[in-house]
Amino acid sequence: MTTRRHLSDALLVVLARRPEREPRGREAGHLEACGRCRSLLSGFRALRASVNDPAPAPARSALAAVLALGESRPSDRRDAPRVPVARLVYDTGPAQMAQGLRAGTETREQLWRIPGADVDVRIQPKGLGSPGVMHGQLFPLARGATALADGGVWLFQRGRRAVWAPLGDDGEFELPAPSAQRWTLWLEWRGVRVRLDVR
Repeated sequence: MTTRRHLSDALLVVLARRPEREPRGREAGHLEACGRCRSLLSGFRALRASVNDPAPAPARSALAAVLALGESRPSDRRDAPRVPVARLVYDTGPAQMAQGLRAGTETREQLWRIPGADVDVRIQPKGLGSPGVMHGQLFPLARGATALADGGVWLFQRGRRAVWAPLGDDGEFELPAPSAQRWTLWLEWRGVRVRLDVR
């Protein structure tokens, strides 16, 4: 007796998230024969469809967690030198550092310039009862730019697991606040791939 090997959840999420990615070969055959995988794929597709539904939908954090299962990580670290680094235009961090103890309780704001857009990042540090959060938004420089939700952002910190969030309809994203002094955001949007390095 042979045991059936199911399709991975990550693959099913990719199939649900990218309608143009049709099951092929073994995947298609397995989906025809396996009710479990068909049911999971149907559930992931329903969750994806709910994002575009004006009715109440799952929280973006829940959606990001599910979609991150199937999101491929950014290019290999060895490719990092070939990915352009964003230019930091404005940063309140150094001014806050000069204020000593107050620096740990204030929001840090940064403005980055990437090809074709600006990225605004606001970091609310960890505090009493708050885990700390990074809010960001992408602002296209060209008028009438659409498809802001076509992308995602990764947060990398040494010794920690990478965290991913999708770009929302208005180009916004939300991630946990960085806990290290050095961290990198890797942003991918409409064919643009860029790193925001904080050193």
